[in-house]
Amino acid sequence: MNIFLKTFALKTIVICLGVGTLGLSGCNNDNNHATSNTNTPPSTTQPIPAMVTLSGTAAVGAALADATVTAKCNNGSGFSQPVSTDANGKWSGQVLGNSFPCTLQAQGKTLALHSYATAPGTVNITPLTDLSIALASRQLPAEWFKTYQALTEASVKAAVSELRQQLASKNYNLATDFDLFSSNFAIGDAFDQFLDLLNASLQANTASIKDYNSLLTLVAANGSASILPAAAVTPSPNATTCASKKLPTTSLSSIGDYAGDYIGNYAGNSQNKTVTVFSLNTQTASLVANGVNASIKEVCGPNVQSNGTNHVLLTDHGQITLFKDTAGKYSAESADFSGFYAEKASTTALCESNGADDKLGFKNAPQDFCGFSKASSIAITSPDIYTFFNSDKKQNVKVTVEGTTVKSVLIEDNTYSWNCGVGSNTACSGVTFTSVNNYQQIGFNNTVLTVVSGATQPLTVKNGLLIHFTNNSTPPATTNPSTPVMPVTFNSAACQPEGNTYIKCQGNVTQDFEISNLKYYSVSNVAAGGKSSCVIKKSGNRLSITVDGNVTEAFFNGDLNDDLFFNRNIQTTTLRAATPMLITSAGVTQATTIALVFNPTNQIDDVVVYNSNSFACR
Repeated sequence: MNIFLKTFALKTIVICLGVGTLGLSGCNNDNNHATSNTNTPPSTTQPIPAMVTLSGTAAVGAALADATVTAKCNNGSGFSQPVSTDANGKWSGQVLGNSFPCTLQAQGKTLALHSYATAPGTVNITPLTDLSIALASRQLPAEWFKTYQALTEASVKAAVSELRQQLASKNYNLATDFDLFSSNFAIGDAFDQFLDLLNASLQANTASIKDYNSLLTLVAANGSASILPAAAVTPSPNATTCASKKLPTTSLSSIGDYAGDYIGNYAGNSQNKTVTVFSLNTQTASLVANGVNASIKEVCGPNVQSNGTNHVLLTDHGQITLFKDTAGKYSAESADFSGFYAEKASTTALCESNGADDKLGFKNAPQDFCGFSKASSIAITSPDIYTFFNSDKKQNVKVTVEGTTVKSVLIEDNTYSWNCGVGSNTACSGVTFTSVNNYQQIGFNNTVLTVVSGATQPLTVKNGLLIHFTNNSTPPATTNPSTPVMPVTFNSAACQPEGNTYIKCQGNVTQDFEISNLKYYSVSNVAAGGKSSCVIKKSGNRLSITVDGNVTEAFFNGDLNDDLFFNRNIQTTTLRAATPMLITSAGVTQATTIALVFNPTNQIDDVVVYNSNSFACR
């Protein structure tokens, strides 16, 4: 574990230092403010100062991800909006242009780092800016940040000079043209590797310096960085080859089964085995270990042993050993990258399903989340967000729409989540939005979603259509037929009982009816331009469904293959949605089933025909 990721405390030594040409104004004196305002009352017509941008990277070698960044500026202001770091430690926020200098804090889950901004632009937040502030203020940076305290240019320059001198004497190689506070850097570059080395050196010297907290305490108290540990000697990552290790060389494609995320513990954090500390991508020859991005230079192996097989990855940042035991369990470990041991997240065979109306089919899906069936939906406006739920509301699909363009899709349950169009993730493709009278529908065609959590690879929404009825998760009352269906007394003599149902019923089981106030939609129909008029009719021994004047299906024509299914517990005067009437006709259309769903007022609420060209009337 990064030794920086620990809390610290020290009693406050309150001082306030003036500033010079660095752009830092001195500590403001209340009396000075009072004097300057005595003869010049504040103007009510002065223009509002312009906002300017501060941005940078917060890191300890590994990125300080998901940290809250706070600014305290000269006039008591700060960032105009909440600011936090992304997965790579990057952050950006705006402050008033006349408010400099600003003190900064990046507060992670277990660590706070500090920095100082004298002008707009790049501001790094690292252990080196933290140590510089400890030297300049003679306080722990966390105590210094509690109340706004400006620093003089001279004190900051002296602190940086002292830090550089001590680092050089301890065999650290820090580029002379790199400004600790304002030079750009990124995770994995030369300066980030310098931070990794500093971290590794602290870990190697815990006998004399317990942790980063202890280092800060001594630096602040003594006003000197002489306590810094000497740079740990590490072999050059380019000095080792498979040949020098007396191992064979193999290709990345031969270890494709090792690719994925590995969960485990890292140096200094042996108790936490719930985080991803290593991710391997064999297709791009890259990996991330303890937040450090590395490129794979060579793959050594296989080295077959009695309990399994290992390979060694040689990278531009060090080496990692992969191991697969005889039971098929994968693990990875390394003394480099700050040290870690991790095991590959459990994987299951992927599955594939097909979608339909109100059902999504997935590809590359986990076995326990292989598709999605909508049971209800809600919508909000400004922005337009449609959320679809399954029956127990443990799974949901959230779609954000601007106009008629789908901007983002999120699919999740209690274990998994994927999205597209969110943040830096890939834009959504293959997904369409259509608004038709009183409902909206969202169609999917091979839409690829990026992993957010729980899964090891992207999810493809193969096909399907989700429908939301305006202001209601089910068809509103205005779409129900106006004429109730009133079944006659149930003629049990006309049906053959079997278990809890009646089968092979004759045509006089229910009275004739015709319902024309229904809507029609399906994936295929939408693609063909869409149709809306839908009629379902029972006349004697014949049941038919007509779409736009054309009889689409005809069932229950009285032959021996006609079956009517009724739940035996249904009341003789009502049929309800919870217990629909089902009619099958294997002799007319192979494996066809019709479900008539009645609402509590005995009106047909839904009609669904199940076959190879399924559709629904609503």
